[in-house]
Amino acid sequence: MSARIVQAINSMIVHPEKITSVILNDEEYIFCYKDKYIWSIRKDSSPSNYLLFYYPNRTSTREFEEFIDWDEVNFVTYSSQEIGTPEARSSMAELLTIVQEKLHGLDEVLDDIISDALFSP
Repeated sequence: MSARIVQAINSMIVHPEKITSVILNDEEYIFCYKDKYIWSIRKDSSPSNYLLFYYPNRTSTREFEEFIDWDEVNFVTYSSQEIGTPEARSSMAELLTIVQEKLHGLDEVLDDIISDALFSP
């Protein structure tokens, strides 16, 4: 299963346009992938450990904007430390960066800045 989750993370990295509806809940970035899968990611307190969560039976990140009784939330957790490969750690780190950039609209900011170079006299 470890190899499959790393493959899925890498697919998300290759297709960042499918990452939408990002919200920040404490230090956890909750996002939707392909308009139907709810995930979250965060860096753990231990060095170089990332945690990725999948929330089955959830359809929107908006569900996490208000108080949630976490005892009633089902989720699956993946830890880069438990997977134990350098690829898992680096892929989760890259995914976290992409999700953070989505939250802050960095795609649009960078496109705007880059366009200056493309159209300068």
